[in-house]
Amino acid sequence: MTGNYQAQWQVTFKAVDQSSATITDGSGTVVTVNSTGQSTNPYQAYFDQNASVAFSFENPLASSTAGKQYRLVSASTGSPLTVTAAVTVTGDYQAQWQLTFNLSGVSVDVAGGTQVFSITSPSAQAVTFSQFASNSYSEFFDAGSNLAYGFANPLASTSGGKQYALTPNLPDSITGLAAATMVTATYKAQYQVTFTQTNIPSADIAPATTVVSVNGAPEAFSSLPFNEYFDEGSAVPYTYAQAVADISLGKQWKDADMPVLVVSGTGSTVTTARQNRALAELINKWHPGRARYAEVEGMGHDFSLNGGAFAEEFLNVMFGWLEAVGK
Repeated sequence: MTGNYQAQWQVTFKAVDQSSATITDGSGTVVTVNSTGQSTNPYQAYFDQNASVAFSFENPLASSTAGKQYRLVSASTGSPLTVTAAVTVTGDYQAQWQLTFNLSGVSVDVAGGTQVFSITSPSAQAVTFSQFASNSYSEFFDAGSNLAYGFANPLASTSGGKQYALTPNLPDSITGLAAATMVTATYKAQYQVTFTQTNIPSADIAPATTVVSVNGAPEAFSSLPFNEYFDEGSAVPYTYAQAVADISLGKQWKDADMPVLVVSGTGSTVTTARQNRALAELINKWHPGRARYAEVEGMGHDFSLNGGAFAEEFLNVMFGWLEAVGK
């Protein structure tokens, strides 16, 4: 009686990390051998001599550690493998960590193609709103990566006159990615407010004349209509200049073909230096050289110094002007 034998060789399939250490936290299939998935690492089996063994390492390889996976870099040999001796086939992997970007304060009124943020390092890429699921976007990056990114500010809305403003102090980089990380960009809704005027012809007013002050900042006639976005629910203080709203300075001064002294007191709470300069410019527009502008430090609208004594400097300015005009 004869026993016929077939020689076999042991083939070992092993997944290792970037330090060549055997991966111990792999989860699920590590390698598929002849169409059968294997979750043991390393996986060993005997095959007939000269057998052809097809295999493929899992890519990416899941990890039992939340927010971690492994990216296949290379295999030590190609598939299929012809078995002629005991051999170890190594799958070299790079550990990766999940980086999640969240949006807070943003509704669904953003167009899908709108770029939400961009990554400039380790490689450039742009991420649009359509790539977010429930305001969250995740991607895996190699462990140890240095990342640089930036969120859109403002973020446009599909609703007219609305946008989202990014709140400050959001980190824009990660150095040496070493764990699953979450970055939350907090936005606040803003709405556009438009300030304009009616019934003032452009021919009757100097372009630099202040018409409205918004949040304490003067806006000139030439900048109207003035548009600005403000936080949802915020109070926006504004004041229209009564001198402009009630009368037309151009109509009052167009026919004033005479020497005019425009004096502005820096302590006045009624008119501003900018308004007074605009008046002098307006007069000189119609009658070149007829108006002179001067300022008196500390003088209020009632010619007093800080609400006290009469501003003697005003008299010096006025008499100096009269002397110059009389020559």
